[in-house]
Amino acid sequence: MKYLKNIILIVIALSFASCEKVAMHSKPGTDNLSIFNEYSKICIEKFGLEKVKGIDLIALSDSLKPYITDELNQKELFDYMGILTTRMQYCHTNLESINDYY
Repeated sequence: MKYLKNIILIVIALSFASCEKVAMHSKPGTDNLSIFNEYSKICIEKFGLEKVKGIDLIALSDSLKPYITDELNQKELFDYMGILTTRMQYCHTNLESINDYY
């Protein structure tokens, strides 16, 4: 009986250890394209008015991807992400930089 309890505890411990890989999202990379892809993904998933407003964020994101390179500085990358935000034409959506306040 003692061995059965130990085996059950080990199985439970192992299932919780691997749960992070299954349930948690992976962290995006820190290169410009990874940042842009993550932002695009969030915009596409969270914005629900694309059919009402006639906006295809997937096509817009795909058309901007060739311009996203590692040579872009933070402001230029921010400007490209701002294009997605502006195209949503939704008054409650904005993208602000910490540099806007200094």
